Amino acid sequence: MGMNEYFAQSRKVMPRTRRAACALAACALSLAAGLRCRGVNDTLTKFNAASVQISPDSQTISVGQVVRLSATLMGADGKAVTDLPVTWSSADAAIAAVDSIGVVRGRSEGHAVITAASGGAKGTAVVAVQAAGARLGSSGTCADTTLPVVPAAVRTFYIDATNGNDSADGSSPRSAWRTLAKANNSAQPGDLFLLSGTFTNQYIRPNLSGTAAQKIVYRAAPGAQAVLDHGQYDVILWLTGASTSSSMDSTSATSSMPF
Repeated sequence: MGMNEYFAQSRKVMPRTRRAACALAACALSLAAGLRCRGVNDTLTKFNAASVQISPDSQTISVGQVVRLSATLMGADGKAVTDLPVTWSSADAAIAAVDSIGVVRGRSEGHAVITAASGGAKGTAVVAVQAAGARLGSSGTCADTTLPVVPAAVRTFYIDATNGNDSADGSSPRSAWRTLAKANNSAQPGDLFLLSGTFTNQYIRPNLSGTAAQKIVYRAAPGAQAVLDHGQYDVILWLTGASTSSSMDSTSATSSMPF
């Protein structure tokens, strides 16, 4: 056998051995880095979630109210996994519907199971929906409570989403302001804001905090309907520190909320 023929036969064996060794080394490095190797093509993918935890796992709301649920994805090692998509669904959307980020709205009386899924992992929560105006009892996560007593307003302002004008003085329905931003920037302890119309892409966030004795109150004007539609930055009510609000259906949502 000539030298050229020897080298030719050797090259048929050695490259395959080296490729196998390289593939195993690539997998070992991949596993050490927290990734998995799929075959000798060195295709690396992140681990999927092993379980999904929803918080809170049970909640009681009234028809028309909303609650935000959150999902935590856990890996097989018990550590939180991030940057993976989560799909939300309701077993009975006629009772409680859920949107793509976990905001649940009560639609009719009953119970609905809400599921958050990522890959093959799933977590569930139970939402009980009571009749509108019903007190939330001990069966839910809220303690028995009643609406707070609202003392007489120190100042009263009107906000009309359709016919208002932020350049007006806001002291009467005819001189109503137009935006919630105007009300938020003007709010002082003891103020009452009477709203009418649909406020789109706006939120309630008074610049100052109310007090126990002088609350800042936003509510629908007598005989009028007021709706916050979608809010701003996916929020419809943002209270900082000791701010206090009354006659609200929810503290955070991405869909419409009537007063």
